Amino acid sequence: MNNKRIKILQILNHATLAGTEKHVLQLAQRLDRDVFDIFIACFEEGPLLEQFSDMGIKAHAFPKKSRIDIRATFSFYKFIKNNKFDIIHAHGSQLPGWLGRLANIPVIIETRHGLRLSDNTFKHMSPLTYWHQRLKVALSSTLLTVAETDRQILITQFGAKPTQVHNIYNGVDASVIAKEAYQRKLIRKQLGLTDQDWLVGTVARLTPQKGLNYFIDAMSILKKMNRCPHCIIIGDGPEKEPLMAQSHSLGLDAFIHFLGYQQDIPGYLHAMDSFILPSIWEGLPYAILEAMAAGKAVIASRIFGMEEIISHDKNGLLVPPCDAESLATAIFDISQNKQRAQMLGMNAQKSIQNKFSIDQMIHQISEFYRSQFEVQLG
Repeated sequence: MNNKRIKILQILNHATLAGTEKHVLQLAQRLDRDVFDIFIACFEEGPLLEQFSDMGIKAHAFPKKSRIDIRATFSFYKFIKNNKFDIIHAHGSQLPGWLGRLANIPVIIETRHGLRLSDNTFKHMSPLTYWHQRLKVALSSTLLTVAETDRQILITQFGAKPTQVHNIYNGVDASVIAKEAYQRKLIRKQLGLTDQDWLVGTVARLTPQKGLNYFIDAMSILKKMNRCPHCIIIGDGPEKEPLMAQSHSLGLDAFIHFLGYQQDIPGYLHAMDSFILPSIWEGLPYAILEAMAAGKAVIASRIFGMEEIISHDKNGLLVPPCDAESLATAIFDISQNKQRAQMLGMNAQKSIQNKFSIDQMIHQISEFYRSQFEVQLG
């Protein structure tokens, strides 16, 4: 292989830290700098770009004033054309790929961090949406997915070639999460809870996708049974005010604590007894992987991709999506059997070690970059 460093541009839509952004941050932190020369481009300004800069990585913002911003698009095109990247790797947008082809970039990769499809929406997909998905695949070059289910859907339903789509699971660093276990008592004390109080929670961008309205409805059901645990919801987003209003209207202010954006996520995970993610669709969520690495009993929706992480009643629990009654039952059942919760948490940690470690992910992506680059060299 050529001895020069492979010049890679990682492209993001958002500059605030959530799952996709965390994925790219991990790549920037852990890819071998002797092999890869990493650059960042983002279509908005925000604190994440400062994190990249602090790491010594060149981060560039091309803020868009609207969904179609000709000036920002042209500025981005000139940037990739002039810098002559070996690889551009887009996360969450196809526009960079199309512009990359115009700029004659040798390798263009697009990662689909979830297909925005639930089982229900897939069954009732309109013809327009279906053909839009097929067009997106046809216009893509090399695709990465973070769940094998998504890879198979792209191949069997949307016309992708098997050689065009590759799956690499997300991974987390369990050792980093384990170091924050000491914070359990400190955070619980701040919340006014003892170690015996049962605490459930979630970490998510507060959007309709996450299904947190069903979580709040489940809490209301438990309150009516006089079995309501305490709950923390960590994250910000457009649904924050509606969710807070829903919680207030159901008389849950004493039970549900909205903590907003927090940097010390591992500490809060250790403070929880059970982690809840009632999403309507997902790719392979980092929030679930981190909660499992912290040894928590996870309760999540049975949706595409989730069964690749969780084996029901072995390393977590799966419930039907959009079903507050089933979610309430699962939360109650696990709170009444601490030994079962501990067993699920221990098995979850083993799953992370065996299948979803950060080292595995970085190794697979590194080899993928090398192979794609070598193909272009001929």
